[in-house]
Amino acid sequence: MKKHLFLLVFALILSGCTNSVSNTSKPNDVSQDIWNEGIQYTIKINEAFEAGENSDDGFQESIMNFIRQDESNLSENEKDILENVSQLNIDFLSVGIPRLLGEDTRDAEKKYAITYKEVEKLFGANNLKESNYDESFFNTMVEEQKVKSNEKKQNDIETFKKLAEVTRSANEVQYNMPNNLDEVFYIEGQLEICDYYNYGFTNETNYFCGRLTPTDGGYSNSWYLYFHRKSFENVYNILMNNPISDIKIAAKVPSSSYQSGQGNMASVVRTQGKN
Repeated sequence: MKKHLFLLVFALILSGCTNSVSNTSKPNDVSQDIWNEGIQYTIKINEAFEAGENSDDGFQESIMNFIRQDESNLSENEKDILENVSQLNIDFLSVGIPRLLGEDTRDAEKKYAITYKEVEKLFGANNLKESNYDESFFNTMVEEQKVKSNEKKQNDIETFKKLAEVTRSANEVQYNMPNNLDEVFYIEGQLEICDYYNYGFTNETNYFCGRLTPTDGGYSNSWYLYFHRKSFENVYNILMNNPISDIKIAAKVPSSSYQSGQGNMASVVRTQGKN
């Protein structure tokens, strides 16, 4: 009788603990947006994990925008949510790579499962049920993240231009170079190392060359850009291993170096970008 009573009490305690985890409610210092979006991203990631699928670039861009929020205005609980969802996404991607290569995924899957349990503690198991996935809300959320991303990118560009004292666009200089000498212009795109030293840009000792293909252009709009070796040593070191994508550059065609017929060749004033 005592044994049965003990088992009954233990079952009730266990049930109470399970419900407290499953029915987790939003903490007061967590915004409704971060709470709802975190739940939807978690459900979506776990659905893909369970189905053995990989996420597309659009999803990854969206979730990175969600994760990379300005932490200065976030509570500790909100930061905790972002960090845990971020880690879950990293562990999910870590499973996807060996899956694509046909390699053993057991260790990666174990790590994912541990992280998922931590996220489950934050949101509660009931909140993360597949039945709570709202496709309409998720699609709206992704679109809103794209808008936020574009706004942030434009703000970053305007800040960069202001710091570099940009006065022209790359096209303005390209198609009217003699009248835009020494004017600082803005250009962005993919940069790769090159060895083109010609016209007035032959000081290979002090400068290295990079060819930039604009994000919104092609070969005909590309520029040979010359970087001071000491000032842009970090850029050079990166280029020695890989091209740099999505780099912002402020440059100018110095009147002291310009020669008629030279094409798109300029000296770099300032850079900002990522590998």
